[in-house]
Amino acid sequence: MSSCSQCENALYELKVLCSLICVCNVNTTRRGKGENNLKQQCVNTGIDWIHESGQGRQILPEVGYFMKATPPMPLLKSSGLGGQPEHIRDVWHRINKVKKMLKEQGREYVEGDLRIPDVVITQDPSQPPVQSNIKRVVEIKFPGDRWGKGQREAYKEIAGEDEFGDPKLTELTPNKCGCGDNNSQEEQIAESIPELKEAWEGRLEELSVSVWGELGIALGSGLLAAALFADDAFGIVMDDPIAVAAAGRAIVSGKRVISALFSRSTVAPKLIF
Repeated sequence: MSSCSQCENALYELKVLCSLICVCNVNTTRRGKGENNLKQQCVNTGIDWIHESGQGRQILPEVGYFMKATPPMPLLKSSGLGGQPEHIRDVWHRINKVKKMLKEQGREYVEGDLRIPDVVITQDPSQPPVQSNIKRVVEIKFPGDRWGKGQREAYKEIAGEDEFGDPKLTELTPNKCGCGDNNSQEEQIAESIPELKEAWEGRLEELSVSVWGELGIALGSGLLAAALFADDAFGIVMDDPIAVAAAGRAIVSGKRVISALFSRSTVAPKLIF
């Protein structure tokens, strides 16, 4: 296996992500439009599942960043009881927070003011994911995904540089995890952890087809509606009442389905964090 020399400081975390990516790439029931959204949500759910076992808190899915700050500022909310602030996962909360900050600056939102990398890996999980605490920013691309306009440059700005002057940004694909197209020319930079991959496969098998179908419907109506104004961020069509209503219904449905997922018994194996 080839290796990315700039990835060594976060190689184990990349292996964890590859374990989820390799399973999610072949374990979705939806086909066609929206399939990769479902795969990405599968990875996010896997990260949350690992968190449920008390592990991997340095691996954070979908941290939103306000790009008008220097360096870009993570969007955080108070966790209460004197705990560390948590990053905002709710799409509407992120949008409203960015709009409020821009209004205070006398500005209107333009595309790219909010960026949401797929994963941020921190040095210290007890501290916020600010640039000085970022070990690596990871963008996951499933087959057919492409970098959006200005996306790579924005993520480099979020990540900052390592001690060698290289951006702390890594792209992961099934091929780069060693589980994609055998004919691919992409360099493999990480591999799955067999125990974790097997456990995540088992976790997904606990879900009935109807539950996965419902999650797919939620993504199809809500996250894809959100995708009308967001590939990695969002545009201005959030004012479209149809898109807003569809996304709102899907968030409720998605939360119910995720809750059902977490009521199951399979837990993440002991990792070496």
